[in-house]
Parts: sequence; structure tokens; C-alpha cells
Amino acid sequence: MSEIRGVIRKMKTELPADGIAQYQLRLGDVSVPLNPCIGEHVSFTFTGQMTCIQCDRAIKKTFQQGYCYPCCQRLNECGGCLIFPERCQVESGNCDPTDWAHAHCSAPQILYLANSSGLKVGITRQSQMPHRWIDQGARTALPVLQAHNRYRVGQLEVLFKTLVSDRTVYQRMLKNEVPAIDLLAERDRLCAE
Repeated sequence: MSEIRGVIRKMKTELPADGIAQYQLRLGDVSVPLNPCIGEHVSFTFTGQMTCIQCDRAIKKTFQQGYCYPCCQRLNECGGCLIFPERCQVESGNCDPTDWAHAHCSAPQILYLANSSGLKVGITRQSQMPHRWIDQGARTALPVLQAHNRYRVGQLEVLFKTLVSDRTVYQRMLKNEVPAIDLLAERDRLCAE
């Protein structure tokens, strides 16, 4: 493969009918299929230059997966409800119906269980299944409950986080130290609690 240059963006993932996740590394406007690279030597060289993915300003530190600090503070895409969905303002009416956050947060949301390094709970928009699970390296995942907005599913996640972690231990995941978990049994146990 030849040298490709560009600003690294979030990977694209797909799950075709054959059930084998397909990964594409996005470098600027170019998408590079990664599955053919499995088992091959791939190297990356950091040029020393970072730019905000929103405004293209040169930066020394990134926030929220590639934004400069001013953009991170200004953009709804970086809002606090992405980190703390239980604080989402969409249901209270304090979220402008014309902005990105309202469209994102008022969409149907799923509370799920996943096994990427052990049992974990998480939430995602219904439209993001199974992409969210692939992004997290989940070996298996199971939708548990659906809510009509991010605030409601955030409240449910807070309850579940008292019983199970919402974190992936990426070191175990990368070492493939993932125990077998019966997600249906765990769902039933957690819902009963």
C-alpha cells in the first residue's frame, strides 16, 4: 500500500450480512479499507501538526475526538449530554429544536449490555446499532430497553451503573482476555434487581 496522508477521523464500521465487521480508516476525504491489512505491517507517522476537525485551526491539544477548545465549548456536538445523558435538556424543552443536539437526543435510544472486556452497560441511538458495539470492540451485545430520548435512557443507565460498569478495560480487550458471558441471563438478573 502506498503512503496516504490526511487528518485521521473516526473509523467507519459496517456489519454486512456475512457478520464480519468491516473497518475503514478515514484520512481526510479518503477511506482506507482496513480488513485487508489484518496480519500485515502498517505504520503511522505523526507529522506533528494537529488541526481542529471543525474549523481547521492549528492546535496543540484536541477535545472530544478532534475539536479545538473554542469549538468544543461552542458546538452542541460536544455538549455535556453526550457525556452525561442523564443531564440532557431535550425533554425539559431547554434544547433548541433546530440544533444538532435536539435531533440527536430526541431520537429513539437503546440501553444495552455488551461484552468487550467483561460485562458493561451503555446507551446509543437506535440507528447506531450495531456500529456502536463494533466501535467498542464488543464480542457480543444485547439491546435491553428502548427509550424515546437521550434523557430517559440516561436515567436508566444511571440505575444500571449501580450494578454493572459502563467502562471497557481496553487492555483486556486488546489481549483478547474476554470471558464468556450469557447476556440474556445478565439482562434478566439486572432487570430483576
